[in-house]
Amino acid sequence: AKIDFDWFPSLRHRIKFGTQHTYHRFIPAAITGEGSELDLINAQQTKYVHQGGAYINDEFIIDTRLSLNLGFRIPYFIYKDTKHIGAEPRITAKYSIDEKSSVKAGYTWMNQYIHLVTNSTLSLPMDLWIPSSNIVKPQVAQQVAAGYFHNFENDKYETSVEVYYKDMRNMIEYKEGAQIFFSNNIDEELVFGNGWSYGAEFFVKKNEGRITGWVGYTHAYAFRKFPDLNAGKKFPAKYDRRHDLSVAMVYNFNKRWSFSAVFVYGSGHSLTLPFGSYNVPMGNFGGGGQTQVYDYVEKNFYKLRSYNRMDLGIKYTTEHKKWQSDWRFDIYNVYSRRNPYLVMLSEKYDADANVTKPIAQQISLFPIIPSVSYNFKF
Repeated sequence: AKIDFDWFPSLRHRIKFGTQHTYHRFIPAAITGEGSELDLINAQQTKYVHQGGAYINDEFIIDTRLSLNLGFRIPYFIYKDTKHIGAEPRITAKYSIDEKSSVKAGYTWMNQYIHLVTNSTLSLPMDLWIPSSNIVKPQVAQQVAAGYFHNFENDKYETSVEVYYKDMRNMIEYKEGAQIFFSNNIDEELVFGNGWSYGAEFFVKKNEGRITGWVGYTHAYAFRKFPDLNAGKKFPAKYDRRHDLSVAMVYNFNKRWSFSAVFVYGSGHSLTLPFGSYNVPMGNFGGGGQTQVYDYVEKNFYKLRSYNRMDLGIKYTTEHKKWQSDWRFDIYNVYSRRNPYLVMLSEKYDADANVTKPIAQQISLFPIIPSVSYNFKF
């Protein structure tokens, strides 16, 4: 349920306020069984969560050069006996140097009660959404950002550069050796710590002419520090991607035909893989013999291969008296780049060294995919 209002007390103020409420139902499950028979069952009680909040925001124009955006939100969260009420202030200021240039700065405080827990060690991308509880505290983040914006040739070109820093508390990760498939309570498989990220974003856009498009690039860092992980030392977050580049272009041959191209590039995600393995004697336990133990270096020490892709498309538009239609011919991943989706671990026996070595194999999805579509609107 959601309702929002706009109020215009004067030409200098535009006030927005409203409230919303969301009812969540989480259905956790686990794997159980005997021997080789495994079944997926509901191992926990279904979780019912109430979440919402009320907010007010004022877009305040002080004069022709300076404007402010002031906001305040009160969120709430209820799960059984766990109740949280927060406060989320935010402020953004814009100062126009002249008709072409401006600077912006902002501060935001955020609370998060529904959490995405990511895994960087399992072969499968097991990312789970879980609510806050008496064990899992709400995540809190503070972010500051500042940027410079400049337009050229009567707004034909837009350029900007922005920097940001974000501090995060009560972050969540799986504990070392977590058994998420067989746990009756996922909260007990988690550890908690802090994180921070920072970076710079660059943007150039062409708005007019036969050729339009934009280029965006982000240089970023993201780290985590947990007392119970990586010997308490900081480590890169799973989504610590140093470079992120996007290029988009549209070429209009005429009013009917247009050609588009999109290229994206991103550094690979961080992940944890074994550096090697060794055998440990089992003794009388389990009938003797040996068991293989993986040897890990620091958490998220490795990086997946970079992600890059190019998409091409041609559009043919037809204007009718009362409606418009277009045909699209697109090619996704035109050079069929085998981008990494996940990493599977296997083993290979080295006869010369008389050891079994772990092997990491990349799994990819979505090679080159052509498509044809027809759209119309009236």
